[in-house]
Amino acid sequence: MAQRAEGVDRHALLEIQKHYLRRAADFAERHFQNPSSEQMWRLYSELAAGKEKAESLRRAGHAAFRAGAMGRAEILMSRAIETFREAGHRSGEAASLTNLAVLYNATGRVAEAERTHEQTLVIHRETGNRRAVGAGLGSLANIYRQTGRVELAEATHSQALAIHLELGNRRSEGFEIGNLAGLHRETGRMEQAERGYKQAIAIDRELRDRRSEGIGLGNLAGLYQELGRFDEAELSYHQGIAIQHEVGNRVGQGIVLGNMGSFYHDTGRIPLAERSYGQALAIHREVGNRRSEGIVLGNLASLYAETGRLEMAENYFESALVLHREVRSRRFEALHLCHYAFLDLGRGRTERAREKWREGACILREIGATRQLELYGGKMHEACVKAGVPSFQE
Repeated sequence: MAQRAEGVDRHALLEIQKHYLRRAADFAERHFQNPSSEQMWRLYSELAAGKEKAESLRRAGHAAFRAGAMGRAEILMSRAIETFREAGHRSGEAASLTNLAVLYNATGRVAEAERTHEQTLVIHRETGNRRAVGAGLGSLANIYRQTGRVELAEATHSQALAIHLELGNRRSEGFEIGNLAGLHRETGRMEQAERGYKQAIAIDRELRDRRSEGIGLGNLAGLYQELGRFDEAELSYHQGIAIQHEVGNRVGQGIVLGNMGSFYHDTGRIPLAERSYGQALAIHREVGNRRSEGIVLGNLASLYAETGRLEMAENYFESALVLHREVRSRRFEALHLCHYAFLDLGRGRTERAREKWREGACILREIGATRQLELYGGKMHEACVKAGVPSFQE
């Protein structure tokens, strides 16, 4: 009897420990205390078994990802997938695969991300999870857009949005409206983009989703910047970066800082631009965000070219293009090839400039970025006239 009582007491003590660890982990997660959330979920996983253990590993991995600790996040997510498989829990396996696919994309492993998202869609369709099918389609659409498959991206985003509307899934509806707004912006449909961004932010506020609201404000700021509405852009950037700090989103902080660098660059505040780019680059390297690292390197190269630091500009353009090609970032490969062409033309390397320009312009046409092509085409024509060479547009 004593042994049995001791066993019962030990089990009761374990359940009490789990109860308080779970409360602490949930609290840290809700309040965006990502390092603490990761630690609590890891401790909880050591006391749990089966799908309960797997879910705590998944949530620990997600917290590590949000904190920018990509190496730890990948290990935890992989353990979660393995544990869900051992438990025969297909929907948990799919959720963990989705988290891992997002991490692959953030760290530049785009082909792996695409394959992993496709795996999750197979599972969601097998298990009849329509909500998750919609989310999976949205994730795949983002990869199609990022890699220049614009028509496929738009069709897939629209399929995802239709599912979310059918199911009344407001949070995912907001995600897809924001994603479509980004695609509309990249293809020159600026009024649709602005409407979409504002609609998505309104849904985020309705649901009190601060993390998504911060991302949306940063995107809207970029649109305002592109349209020359600089006062509105600056206000939205500051609101967006404040929220990213509040929720502890290191990846998001880096992206907004990089975009603010571009804003300061466009508005002639070169020292501020260089500082913001430098801060963004440090975060992207810290969290392993290869795609955004390439974008900032290319933007810094343009800044160096404009301020007479030509060797640095060339080195940074070369580094940026390596990253863009590695992660298949077609839009930024094209934009930075065009900027690099201006640098070569200014240094008297006309044939090199012509080659880069034509390669960049060809990609912009492929991905439907007609607005950028027209803008840069006019500037290149002027640069050719100034250099006394035939226009690259002919």
